[in-house]
Amino acid sequence: AHIALSNIDELDDFQGGEEYRQATIDFINNYIELAKNEYTEFIEKYYLPDELFTDEILDRCLEILMDIDEKYNASFDKLTEIQEEFAKLYHFDLEVRK
Repeated sequence: AHIALSNIDELDDFQGGEEYRQATIDFINNYIELAKNEYTEFIEKYYLPDELFTDEILDRCLEILMDIDEKYNASFDKLTEIQEEFAKLYHFDLEVRK
C-alpha cells in the first residue's frame, strides 16, 4: 500500500484528475488504517488459545469484521463513483473483470 501511495505521488498532475487522485489516496490510506487497526485487533483476538476464546471475543470479532466491511465498502464505493466520473470526462468505458 505504501508503494502504491509513492507511485501515485510520482504521477504527473493532469486536468480533471485531482479528485480521482485524492480518492485513490484516501482509499489506500483507509486500507492502511484497516490493516493497522481492525485487522490487527481481529487477528489478535481470533487466534487466542481456545481456553481464552469466549463468546464475547467471538462477538467482538464479528463486530470488527462488520466494521471492516463498512469502512472498506464506503471507501471503495467513493473511489468507484469518482472513477466513473473520470471515465465519462475522458470518454472511455470501464470494464468489470470477473
